[in-house]
Amino acid sequence: MRRIFLAGALVLGAAGLGAWVSARSIQRRVAQEVELRGAALGVTIREVRFSWVRPLRLLGLTMDRGDGQRLTIEGLAVSWRLRGGHDARSHVRHVTLQGVRIDRGPLVVEWPEAELDVLSWQGGAGEERIHVRQPSGGELRLHGRVAGAAREAALLLTRFDVSSARVRWASEPVLAPGVWTGRLSFAQTGDRLATDAALSAEALRLALPRGLALGNGEYGAPTAVALAWTASRDGGAIDVRDVAARVGGLELTARGRLNGPGDDRTVELELAARSDLGAALQTTALRLPAALPVAAGDALGTASFDVAVQGPLARPADLRIVPHLRYASTPQVSEKLSFLRRPFHFHPPDTEGITLDVRDGAADFIPLSEVPPLFLRTLLISEDAGFYGHPGVDVAEIPHAWATNVERGTSARGASTITQQLVKNLFLSSDKSYGRKLEEVALALLVDAAVPKARILEIYLNVIEWGPNLYGLVPAARHYFGKTVGELTPREMVFLVCVVPSPVRYHQAYVAGRVGPGMDQLMANLLAKLRSVDALSDDAYFDALTEELRFRPQSDPLDAGAAGTD
Repeated sequence: MRRIFLAGALVLGAAGLGAWVSARSIQRRVAQEVELRGAALGVTIREVRFSWVRPLRLLGLTMDRGDGQRLTIEGLAVSWRLRGGHDARSHVRHVTLQGVRIDRGPLVVEWPEAELDVLSWQGGAGEERIHVRQPSGGELRLHGRVAGAAREAALLLTRFDVSSARVRWASEPVLAPGVWTGRLSFAQTGDRLATDAALSAEALRLALPRGLALGNGEYGAPTAVALAWTASRDGGAIDVRDVAARVGGLELTARGRLNGPGDDRTVELELAARSDLGAALQTTALRLPAALPVAAGDALGTASFDVAVQGPLARPADLRIVPHLRYASTPQVSEKLSFLRRPFHFHPPDTEGITLDVRDGAADFIPLSEVPPLFLRTLLISEDAGFYGHPGVDVAEIPHAWATNVERGTSARGASTITQQLVKNLFLSSDKSYGRKLEEVALALLVDAAVPKARILEIYLNVIEWGPNLYGLVPAARHYFGKTVGELTPREMVFLVCVVPSPVRYHQAYVAGRVGPGMDQLMANLLAKLRSVDALSDDAYFDALTEELRFRPQSDPLDAGAAGTD
């Protein structure tokens, strides 16, 4: 009997050893097969772990295209079932993804973990169909087909949760994607491609990154999103028949077409946008200044913008750009900005001991009615010719500024209105980011709707900078020329207006005691404009051109307290 037991133990031991050796052999064969198939797809796998009773685990998956695009997955576990057909796909029942990361230049997408039940997976002959479900109930269906030069794919989402994923730009947050529902498809044959989609999302969060000079890098309030498009490409021609987007207080529709090769490429575009300013600010986490606190639900009015673009892309000056901007305000906006319609004190930023008293009767305040008409005409021609016709932002100037800057390869020309310059001086920092520009535009619309044009101009003349620690027209006239505003000559008026865009830089003319060639040309150009609109007679124009500017001596005691102090 003992011999029988020993023989049985020996047989079982040999069988166990054989099974272990067989399992190890199968694991090596599975690993080799997986690595081989991965290599065919450009995927490298650091380690493959196979077991009859545990999930197949792939560790350290990497797909690197060598052009800045890279996919990495820290771990992929595939649970499988014994029942099923001859196709290996039918045995897969669950997939776990860990540490998914997609890099494309500065853009990074990260998804820390995903659990997916595989409800069905069928394929063969260049076609794949897969249906997966998340533990939360979200579902994804994907159908792809390749036949010769033809490729097509269709994606269907039902409350598919990617809220744990993050999209970053240069290490800064951009998007927390939320939960998505909808469809997306594309079909390609050679150079022809067609795509359409209808998607919606819940609890999506946006952040405007500092790296793109847009915002503060903080997420805004969760919002709903809807996207839809129909577009196609045929060779070099791109036809966008319809695009519609709605996200966080912004609604956008567009259609357009690109035609032709290289420098002969032309564009036809129609775009319309509508924004609820309060909701848009909450969604993007942009903050208006403390003087204008915005809470969730605040009604700040609606801005509507539409533009039509037509012409050659390679020649910006020949593009026909027709923009329109409208703004509908609310009583709440008027109430928030009512302090600008009353006397107030202003402390210029980055200064110490300077307070401007913006009220009738103050020593250095000049009412608009006492400003010489020629000075006002000069200022408006130079800084904002459409001041009395636009809603705080002059979109008619944007095409000219853009074309000039593209041709020069610089951002030398801006399109800021007097209202924009005023809100920048009153409320904003000197930061030159796109985010600050968006805040400036929003504030300009609010201020223009809540404050009369005459009052805007009056405040502007009394608070803007005309040199280092020099604020307001009255102190400026006294500082540069030792005169009152009413005593200024046309050439002196033109000089002061030319100082406005860069007061610290152009103050050097006063320090040097003479106007340099660049400033002299600016003044000559502005005088020519005044003559062209008959603001100056021929004699007055000639006198202004030939007049020698006489700056007040720097030792003159009139300069004391020019800017106003506490």
